[in-house]
Amino acid sequence: MATNDSIETEIDMISSRLAVAERLKEYKATLEALLQKTRSALEEYPARKHAELQKRWQEQDRNLKDLLAKLQCSIPDWENRLCHAVAPLFAEIAGLKCELRPTPAAPEPPAGTSEGLYARRERLLLRLAKRQARYEQARLALAAWEKPAPTLEKILNDNDKLVADIKKSIGQPEAPALLYDMFFKLLPMYYLIAPAAAASTRIDAKDFVTRHAGEEAWDDLTEMLGPQPMLIEPAAYLKHLAGAPLKDFNQASTELAETAGDLQKIQDEIKRAEKALEERRKTLEKAARAALLDAPAAPTKQVHQAA
Repeated sequence: MATNDSIETEIDMISSRLAVAERLKEYKATLEALLQKTRSALEEYPARKHAELQKRWQEQDRNLKDLLAKLQCSIPDWENRLCHAVAPLFAEIAGLKCELRPTPAAPEPPAGTSEGLYARRERLLLRLAKRQARYEQARLALAAWEKPAPTLEKILNDNDKLVADIKKSIGQPEAPALLYDMFFKLLPMYYLIAPAAAASTRIDAKDFVTRHAGEEAWDDLTEMLGPQPMLIEPAAYLKHLAGAPLKDFNQASTELAETAGDLQKIQDEIKRAEKALEERRKTLEKAARAALLDAPAAPTKQVHQAA
């Protein structure tokens, strides 16, 4: 005969299968929408367009090396200014972020062997916040590749404008403020979109940021700037997209859905336990009286009198 426990186990198993099926359905819809977007993206990103954008990046690469040297020479204490004026601001941002949510790389809280339902819920809420952050990163990284040509063109245009503005201001009173534009806007965007072949020759913007603003500054800066497409060959576009961007998004989506499901189960268990507790408290007096009346009497001890 089936017990309540076995029926509940069967329901849980079916619910898990339905949840997996629903995730597969959503993932299939995501892939179909992405495929349509990639077809449009490739039409806007032929080999001719890639060659044009890469040529512009290479020109910026040459110009930036010269501009960087001139700016550093015009502000001899540029390193000191960055370390004392900008680094504390990034440290403050890092502290504020930690107050709000755990970073995606933070370890998950361990499960206790005898923890109660409330403790399990708190642990799952922390895990959910962590996986939500990871999912958002993966979603933005995937979305960055939906329109590579116009995105890359805009970045190159913005960089050209920053280069022109910095050149005009070298030697002027406002020049020190442009250190931020150079090191935390211009160089990072130039670095993020760089073609893979330029890895050994490009200016290492990440190294500049971490040396002068702290280890966490680069992660925070790239989070603010958002994921960007690289100058990749059109022929390699789909292969790259189907690699880390799509796999990371799929894994993050699955983990987020699983954690949300686990949290819902705990919420349901908490409701059942709270309801059972409330009902037991309401019937406590009546049940206690009935139990006392039904309880078997303890055997009386015989008292032996001395002879």
